[in-house]
Amino acid sequence: MIQLTVKGKPSHVRHLANDPEYLFAMEFHDLTKQTTRIGKENVAVKVTTLIRPEQWKQLLQMIADGGDTLSDANEIMMEGKMDHLPEEVYTFAPRRIMYRSHSQQRQEEKDKDLQNKSTVSKRVVQLHAKYDGVCQKCSQRCDKKVVTIKKIQSKMGIICPDCKNETVFSVRDVKGQLQQELLQRNLFSTKQEILSYFQQFCSQFVLASHQTTDRIYWTWDKTVLCRTVHVSQEGMVYKVQLQQGKGILPEKPKPQVTIEGTTYQIYHSLTEMRMDRIRALSDVQKAIIKEEEIQEQVRYYENEKTFSEKIIVKKKENAKRYEVLSGYASYQAAKKIKLRHIDVTVVKVINQQI
Repeated sequence: MIQLTVKGKPSHVRHLANDPEYLFAMEFHDLTKQTTRIGKENVAVKVTTLIRPEQWKQLLQMIADGGDTLSDANEIMMEGKMDHLPEEVYTFAPRRIMYRSHSQQRQEEKDKDLQNKSTVSKRVVQLHAKYDGVCQKCSQRCDKKVVTIKKIQSKMGIICPDCKNETVFSVRDVKGQLQQELLQRNLFSTKQEILSYFQQFCSQFVLASHQTTDRIYWTWDKTVLCRTVHVSQEGMVYKVQLQQGKGILPEKPKPQVTIEGTTYQIYHSLTEMRMDRIRALSDVQKAIIKEEEIQEQVRYYENEKTFSEKIIVKKKENAKRYEVLSGYASYQAAKKIKLRHIDVTVVKVINQQI
């Protein structure tokens, strides 16, 4: 028997309506969001796990206990065995299921930070406190994790990474998208004003992190606009964290879809929903589809356990149920097969609260 472990976020969850033993198939097919191990060796393969009803309840309870929901679950880990290794998708029934919540991950990261801080030598801590974190050559403020001890004029002092490497660093530019969002929010008036602000920020506040490709500056002063500033080693400011929970810029683009001339924001790209949470099609919607289209979706589902036509739903305004915007034939096929759950894409009108 071959021991397998898959860890990460499933790319898709399929309901196995006609399977007598398994309730769901969890697909870990996005290799960027999962890691798979055979024995002690990591392998880049797609994995599908078959979940029994009692295991599904156990997983949902673990996710709820972690303060998360299925749609935003963090990291699921499953262990099981296989008789042989297939050529494509590795499919197995897990014997053990574990869950790592967002809060648990944050705590682990905090503990790791504390451990990293504790590894800084006592001498560095002492000198960092003595000189208030200021580089004794260029006066750049630094976190104790990035400074180096150096003898300066017969005294032991601390220096920043640039002085250690005998290089000169300066902020030379700001990424175009970041500039645009700062101007759109009326936080600055001109591009030159933005550049001057970041040049002053990085010279005045703390060099908190220094990596091969980038560096991070941080301020303790909550009255200034930014809390952290991310800069490439070439001097390009590419990301900032604003103060008081006002977010990170530039913002990630929100996926959208246009249906019959109306543009919606995608709220869940793929999630499972009970059929009774979705309103039946109206007579107008039913008139659009043909019986052959419904039968085609029924046949497709019988072979693939999914529909070829995506079902897109939107929450009905001032109601608890959802309405179908697209995928009418698939929805009617699901009713014909008498599925209790279906996979849907949930959208909302831009700026609408769900």
